[in-house]
Amino acid sequence: MDKRFDQIQEFLIQLSRGNYDYKVATSPALDDIDALILGITMLGQELQVSREKHVALFEYSADAILIYDTHLNVFVDSNEMATSLLGFSKEAIRLLTIVDLFPKGEKKNIESKFAYLKKVVLTNFDAQIETKSGILRYVSFLSKKLPYGKGQFFQISLRDITESKNISNNLFKKNEELKKAQKDIGEISKFPSENPNSILRFNEKFKLLYNNAASTIHFLSDFKIEGNNLNDTVLKGHFKQAQASGKPLTVIETRNKRHYSLTLVYVKEFFYINIYSTDITDFINQVNQKEKSLIDLKDELEVKVVERTKELRTNELQLENSLLKEKQRTIELINSEKKLKISLLKEIELGDLKSSFVSTASHQFRTPLAVIQSNTELLLMLADRSENKDIEKYTKVTGRIKGEIAKMTKLMDDVLILGKLTSGTLAYVPQELDLVQFCNAMVKQFNSIQMDGRILEFQLIGEPYNVILDSNLLTHALSNLIGNAFKYSAEKNNPELIISFKPTELVMSIKDYGIGIPEVEMPQLFNPFFRANNVIDIKGTGLGLSIAKEYTEINQGQIEAKSILGEGSCFDLTFKR
Repeated sequence: MDKRFDQIQEFLIQLSRGNYDYKVATSPALDDIDALILGITMLGQELQVSREKHVALFEYSADAILIYDTHLNVFVDSNEMATSLLGFSKEAIRLLTIVDLFPKGEKKNIESKFAYLKKVVLTNFDAQIETKSGILRYVSFLSKKLPYGKGQFFQISLRDITESKNISNNLFKKNEELKKAQKDIGEISKFPSENPNSILRFNEKFKLLYNNAASTIHFLSDFKIEGNNLNDTVLKGHFKQAQASGKPLTVIETRNKRHYSLTLVYVKEFFYINIYSTDITDFINQVNQKEKSLIDLKDELEVKVVERTKELRTNELQLENSLLKEKQRTIELINSEKKLKISLLKEIELGDLKSSFVSTASHQFRTPLAVIQSNTELLLMLADRSENKDIEKYTKVTGRIKGEIAKMTKLMDDVLILGKLTSGTLAYVPQELDLVQFCNAMVKQFNSIQMDGRILEFQLIGEPYNVILDSNLLTHALSNLIGNAFKYSAEKNNPELIISFKPTELVMSIKDYGIGIPEVEMPQLFNPFFRANNVIDIKGTGLGLSIAKEYTEINQGQIEAKSILGEGSCFDLTFKR
């Protein structure tokens, strides 16, 4: 008997946890306990049906639904439509209050309205909410008190009405424009026959629909309007221009020695064009007469000025010629001096670069060649012995030869790249680039060749977007910087590659936790062949950072170095979005 009661107790526990598939079998006797089991089973079925109805109404609702606890002042549940509309995850929504849903300017109004919401069972109003990405959406806001939890829980339903709101606003705007057009048309058509100026109306096929009495005096004949047809090609062109722009067009045209100020208005709602014409012939003639008088007066003054200045000009001419010759000599002298200084500076730079190159290259070439020569002689001695036990020695010696050859090859490659940079023959081919995919491939490549177990850690900050860069130049620049990060942080923490996607720029950071760079040597860091005092014992050519800088700048970017001696270095590549 106790066992069956334990089964019933476990049955109830499983139902309380939502496990409605859990069952307890009845006995053949079908006694009172079995009746109790059947009753609990029916209860479980009803609970399961109730949960499925809740899921259908809550999760699959067309509205965004949130459950709000007024005691804790937080959301305790939300459906998928809520996360889609607001842009927050369910976990993030639980950290919000009702006030957080609205724009900053509306928060105070909502706080006062929220006190009222908690007192009523049901309320509904339209409002604007702000999504996670800062986009404003119009919603129908419905608040309903739920019949459990002592009235502390409210169901908030949000229905997105942004599109319908925009359509309504556009219809209202169009209606206002139509009312204004109707008002303007009414004002114009009050007493057209009494207007002393010409008023005409044409349809889109240049057919005359209406004209007042003033237009019959000169306008119709001047602009070749016969049989209600417009034949003036220039005026037709103005019609098309006013129709295309949708704005009033004012022009001045002259026909048969008469001048007209024309204003063309295209009434889109009724598909016709109005012409309001004013005869400005008298005004133009007066202006022309005054202009002619001014020109005659100007000519007289100019003659007098020329006569009076002629003598002075003759006396000044010789002085001006002398000053001009002296000025030309001075300019030539200054230009010659500038060219000489530029040539001298270039000569000094070239001399310094040549000296540095010859000194470094001769030293770098001499050392590996000496090692190759000595190891070659050693190979010859071992070959004479030709004993099997010397195979390991052969391998060690040939390994050193290969290492030195690789060092020479790297130096020659860097020198050749530097030559391309200085000669300006390096190609720049920017294309759209998926930077995340590009960097994942580079990280995978570097991690596959590390022998000390370290890896390059990759981190993204911000929402990724494609960029326009030359991938070949970016590969060379990053390879030099990432290689240095591993080389100068041996036995330290993993180097890092961090990409920060910012609204106006992209920043790629290569960070290590190695030996760092002395502060006094930072200004010379990107000079060709320069190597800091604390890396003398580490192999290198002194060209990697110089090449990385040049490649970055050709790629329309900038490079910046930050370092703390003994703690590590960080190189930032910045590109405009």
